[in-house]
Amino acid sequence: MHRLANDSLILSVSDDGMSIAVQDRRRSARWELDATTWGFSARPMRRGEYSPLTPYGPGAAHKASERELTVTYPAPGGSVAYTWVLLPDGLEVRLLVQSTEVARASLPGHFVPQGGGHQLLLPRKQGLLLRDGGPPYDRRVPIGSDISLYMYGCLGRSGGMLVVAEDPTDVHLLYGKRDAGLYCLLEATACEVDGWYQRRARLLLTDASVTAVCKRHRARLIERGDFVPWERKIERKPPLTKLFGSLIAFIGYNRGRNTDYVESARALREFGFPTVFYYPVRFNAMVLDFQMGGDPPVWLSDDEMAAMREAGGVLAPWGWTFEALDDGSQQVRAAFRSDREGRCIPNWRIDDFVWNLVCTPYQARFAREQYKGDMAAMGWIHYDVNAIFGPRPCYRTDHQEHRGRPMTARQDLVHIGRLLGPDTNGDRVVSSEGFDEFCTRFYDMGSNKYQPVPANPYHVPVPMTILVFHDSTVHNWWELHTYNQTPFGGLTSDGMGCVGSGHPEAKAAMDALYGCPPLVFPFGRQYGWADWATHRTFSFEVSLRDAEVRRALAAALPVARLHRRIGMCELLSFDFLSDDMLVQATRFSDGTRVIANFSGMERDTDLGLLPPCSWRAELGPQP
Repeated sequence: MHRLANDSLILSVSDDGMSIAVQDRRRSARWELDATTWGFSARPMRRGEYSPLTPYGPGAAHKASERELTVTYPAPGGSVAYTWVLLPDGLEVRLLVQSTEVARASLPGHFVPQGGGHQLLLPRKQGLLLRDGGPPYDRRVPIGSDISLYMYGCLGRSGGMLVVAEDPTDVHLLYGKRDAGLYCLLEATACEVDGWYQRRARLLLTDASVTAVCKRHRARLIERGDFVPWERKIERKPPLTKLFGSLIAFIGYNRGRNTDYVESARALREFGFPTVFYYPVRFNAMVLDFQMGGDPPVWLSDDEMAAMREAGGVLAPWGWTFEALDDGSQQVRAAFRSDREGRCIPNWRIDDFVWNLVCTPYQARFAREQYKGDMAAMGWIHYDVNAIFGPRPCYRTDHQEHRGRPMTARQDLVHIGRLLGPDTNGDRVVSSEGFDEFCTRFYDMGSNKYQPVPANPYHVPVPMTILVFHDSTVHNWWELHTYNQTPFGGLTSDGMGCVGSGHPEAKAAMDALYGCPPLVFPFGRQYGWADWATHRTFSFEVSLRDAEVRRALAAALPVARLHRRIGMCELLSFDFLSDDMLVQATRFSDGTRVIANFSGMERDTDLGLLPPCSWRAELGPQP
């Protein structure tokens, strides 16, 4: 048996590497590697697919020093080696695959607390606490595709373990529930262009709470220099200060047939919202000759936009640069991303219109040019799916933006940062669909959250992204999951949690608890799906006169006022106040404390009786 030890932990590894355990000396917790989750596969996977890894057979352990040991396992065509390096409060694991036949390998595998009874912290959307129970399932999701943070956590009875992916590309999360209980692990994959390179993960020991795991991850980001607080962001773009206390108003992709945008903006100001972030007012797309539900894309005039700004509006276009229609022009075709066979890659479809993927550096080039013309007056921009689909290769050898060679996913990640950052957008506020840890260095607002309804007692939404990034980046709702219910659809389940439009009181309670701004679809026109299988669409219009809109605005107003006060604060803690986990509390760095009741009955709290789906705040002292 080989050992690495310091004051906080002991790593024990058997001679053949088949038994690995970590003893947390400070918390008297022991973690053992589950051999069924530790292995490799020769089969590459497509997005959304799942297949288990083949467990390793006996290997050989070698202790290089009192701080480092390596275990090497045989694999088809070569070997897979894991080097364990001792840290003050954990371990770094370095994976080196020396085989062209291995496509995937665990990094390193799932550790189970001795005695079982663990829960998992999964960074999907804003975060989920996974509790044991319910039917079995297995999932495999790329980091950066609804996996917002490059980590996961495991909570035992006496201690917690945070697992951090130190290399953000070519990594997936494998997670699920089996007869033996919950499991989660990082899976490294070979780069599609360059093959294998060294991969790193960190296993860091924490207390057994949501707050402790998330705060240790935040500390790791700060250690690496990867955390950018609001103060630094505001230094480089002062208009960001307008975001705090604002209403986020989605106004539809389509040009409204019966909407008076200017009068509606003035009415919102009269309702009590002095600043409103509107999107989209135009489409920033390479080709605009298309329709959605029978309507052209929204394009407000210069006069309309000027009047909306006078009414307190901060205006954004829809940054649809991720893909483009093929209009036959050389300019557009030269920007398309290609696959290994040199073909363009079809992606989105509306009715008979099909969009092809655009190479990221050419998206940034297009956006910069647009700011010299039709988009010059925009105060912010919302990019479509750039922060949720993650980096990917481009095999074009005529693209000088990646030096005439195939571009790897790692290289594409750098270009995503440039697209979302000030080099492209100047001092404009930037948002994108998807909350992504890497993108927080560059943009100011990500999206996609689970609805706070007691739909699944085994998957409970928790504010993981907010505990890490509240004083850096806003976590917004997806644009069509607005406070007001729309014909686009109500609540649906993705198998892990519920999403959808409507339920304004519950959404307001969550946003107050998390310290986020509200999102309403107050007016405008939008398309929806008449038949998803054939991509057929319809369109609908929303008005300030709608009862759903008035209800949503009434729920949103106090949330916006709270956000004005605490929007730049750090979220210090999150707690469950009831056994059913439906009464929750948060505390912010200014001393403000918020309690939310997501249950269907009145609940007694130390801030008084809370009606169903409501919240109450105890404000900290004024600065």
